[in-house]
Amino acid sequence: MTNSEDAIIVNGIGAYAVTFFEMGDSSDVVRQKLLSEWRRFGEPAGVFDAAAKAISGFPQPVLESVENTERKRAILEKLGAQGPEEQLVAALRAREVLGSLGKEFG
Repeated sequence: MTNSEDAIIVNGIGAYAVTFFEMGDSSDVVRQKLLSEWRRFGEPAGVFDAAAKAISGFPQPVLESVENTERKRAILEKLGAQGPEEQLVAALRAREVLGSLGKEFG
């Protein structure tokens, strides 16, 4: 694989991890889904640690005033979308699971 192909896999695994948590999956479910994807790509070494690090470079939710955040929260809830706090929690949980997988599988 080329460096650009590796980067696509790393960023993809990281994005999957965050998205799975945003969709409400448990840590165990996310772990199994990520292992499945990792195996599908041929079990590349170091991908979990690299994906955990890559998450810090992903776009972060826009910080807004409390007033704006509260006003938008009702709309987000109706849409079933995550607010900034939930997005950050999903990213942190994703990094934690990826780091754990990295320790276990390299």
